[in-house]
Formats: sequence, C-alpha cells, structure tokens
Amino acid sequence: KMNEIGDYCYFLLSGKASILKPAEIPGIKMTYKEYLIYLKKLLDLKELDLLSQVLSTNQKFLEVKHA
Repeated sequence: KMNEIGDYCYFLLSGKASILKPAEIPGIKMTYKEYLIYLKKLLDLKELDLLSQVLSTNQKFLEVKHA
C-alpha cells in the first residue's frame, strides 16, 4: 500500500513494469454526484486502497452518507 514500507524487493530480468501512483492535485472540484460516481468506479475496479485513501482525504470536506 502507498506510504507503507515494502515487504519484498523485485528485480525485473526482462520486460517492464508500470506503477500507478495517484498525484496530489490541489483544487479539483467535483459535484457530490460526480464524487459518488468516481468512488463507485474505484470500487468496481477493486482499487480498494485508493478508494480508502480518497475517502479519508476528503472526509473533512465531503461526507459520504450511506444507508
């Protein structure tokens, strides 16, 4: 997970690897509906670590209500 110390070290002998790291982009504005759609997309893609980070980062600005 992001910001955690790794347990393993991998060496690539051939080929290449990609790493997805979310950028901190200040000032992005979404409507509440757009935000919920974005959260749903992260959930559908099983990006649970990123989803958790987005929720915790934005909880003070935008509360997500659930039933």
